Amino acid sequence: MEGTNIESVLKGVEKPVVGIAVTAFNRVGPEDFLPDYRICCISNGQDLDIIRHNVRVFSVEREGKFTGKKNASAVIQNEFVEKELGSLDGPHLLFYKVTKKVSSLCREKGWNIIGQIPQKELTNKSLFKAFLKDLGIPAIPGETRTLDCSYRELKEKYGDFVVQLPDSQGGKGTRFIRSEEDFRKAAEMAGEKDVLVSKFISGPSPSITCCVTRHGIISTNLQHQLLDIEEARNPNIGCGVFCGHDWTSSRFGEKVEKQAYEYVELIGQQLKRKGYRGLFGLDMVLDNETNQLYIVECNPRMLGSFPTLTMTQMLGGEPPILAFHIAEFLGVEYEMKTEKVNRAMRRRKTGAHLIIYNKFEGPAETMNGIKAGVYVIEDEKLKYLRPGYRLSDLKTEEEFAVVDDPPFRGTRFKRHERICRIITLKGLRDQDTYKLNAWGKKIVELVRRELNLREI
Repeated sequence: MEGTNIESVLKGVEKPVVGIAVTAFNRVGPEDFLPDYRICCISNGQDLDIIRHNVRVFSVEREGKFTGKKNASAVIQNEFVEKELGSLDGPHLLFYKVTKKVSSLCREKGWNIIGQIPQKELTNKSLFKAFLKDLGIPAIPGETRTLDCSYRELKEKYGDFVVQLPDSQGGKGTRFIRSEEDFRKAAEMAGEKDVLVSKFISGPSPSITCCVTRHGIISTNLQHQLLDIEEARNPNIGCGVFCGHDWTSSRFGEKVEKQAYEYVELIGQQLKRKGYRGLFGLDMVLDNETNQLYIVECNPRMLGSFPTLTMTQMLGGEPPILAFHIAEFLGVEYEMKTEKVNRAMRRRKTGAHLIIYNKFEGPAETMNGIKAGVYVIEDEKLKYLRPGYRLSDLKTEEEFAVVDDPPFRGTRFKRHERICRIITLKGLRDQDTYKLNAWGKKIVELVRRELNLREI
């Protein structure tokens, strides 16, 4: 791999690394560069046996009935998982996000963690705005305040604007304000709390995946986020709701890319000075009128771009950025020429993924199941071709895979709960509207038709 020996070094690591997640799919990827990688998950999904052809997976639901909230701390507190991890010699656990509870539980058991608890100034949107100001990075015009004012007052100041709860994630505490009614609903959401009020910027929402390493700051190229996809999610959940990424359709000019990479370096070096290491992601918005790129938030953890991002990188012969994140916490020595690695990882990529959610206002149940694997559309119907869960399993651009725990018949979902994920080589995004293209819409329509989801 260009500019580094990371893959060969990690293939010599004898320490067991275990991905912890609700579904097995969410932690796939490291099996391509780690010799003793395995996954502990909750779900017994339809793609579990396919994934097991390439990586060892321990499923709680395969061992017995699971009840309770499905999250990372529930995984490592499960008696079957505790026994499985206890049989390993000093395992290193890979989480999506390291919380205080997760850290405490692992410390009690003597398990090592890949990742660290993020600092408050990175996860709180108001504090992060001050963080950007200190670095001289332009922020979207706005203020932190209560909504004890009139809609007209803020409308005159900002035009259309955005209201966000500072600690919210995934768009659930975000509202786009274009009318008195929008403002009323946002005020009800906020109550007497301080919120971040910002000018609404019209334009695409790129993001970038970055990593603080001992050798320097590295990142991928800009990737288009798929947000608020009406076919995929419940429109009443919030605004800016994450639905996936499209690397195939990502096209940004040199000036915009230069801005992004300058921000990556400034923020990455500041994080390094504060003792942070490993992955972080920057969500942005590009002002169509001025071509100014603004950073919306920083996510100091693994990101929604995984595991599909790793698949796109492996397809393109790039060093996977996840490998550097893991290496930072394994204590292994590796070589890296930062400029060469960045040049390799910032090439255009091929691939896209889309998460499909329960769109009903309440719980829903599948009247049919859908088989995990590779499909094409034929005669306005889904045609199953073969097993598969990776981009490399797709042989043509017309093929796509249904992955990430595709449901069985009779599976129940809470409001806005994830149902499954679609991965493709061909782009899913309409270049003019930032919505799904016709092909993407047809895939979602046929998957929903196949599942026959009913509200209960």
